[in-house]
Amino acid sequence: TGFVSRTPVEGQNFNIAFVVDTSGSTSGGVLQSEIDAIEALYNSIINTPGIGTPNMVLIEFDSDANTVFSGPANQDNNENETPDILEQLQALRAGGGTNFEAALQQTITFFTGLAGANFVFFLSDGFGSGTFADETATLTDPEGINATIRAIGIGQGASTAQLDLLDDGIPNNS
Repeated sequence: TGFVSRTPVEGQNFNIAFVVDTSGSTSGGVLQSEIDAIEALYNSIINTPGIGTPNMVLIEFDSDANTVFSGPANQDNNENETPDILEQLQALRAGGGTNFEAALQQTITFFTGLAGANFVFFLSDGFGSGTFADETATLTDPEGINATIRAIGIGQGASTAQLDLLDDGIPNNS
């Protein structure tokens, strides 16, 4: 259990990045748990009064990172009444390494030039590679992107040490 924020956020643009670990270690149930968690979070966000239609990105990462969706939360290009972001989420498959740095660089690319409140939800089993202190600093810089990052460990035995560093660059069990 927990919370993302107790402060109501209304009347501004929202930019939300869902960053999903699709490495080989997420096969066998972890990836499906990540998908389920993002679907629940997505539904909670779009059903929040006053939030409008946030810009969203879905970034999947393993040995490298790819943006598989970017656009308004309710975008439905094929008009099948399922938002495109949820269709892309269901299409994710596990395989490869776990490059946190590439995932965060892709996240920075999404936020660059966007106005509004920026949020990152980073889901992983926590067994990552790459150095990412510079990317975390760029994302959380109050004079720049100023993103709020929530790194969430998924799966039994998730390694939280690296995930703890993602939100603020400090090993403080945040």
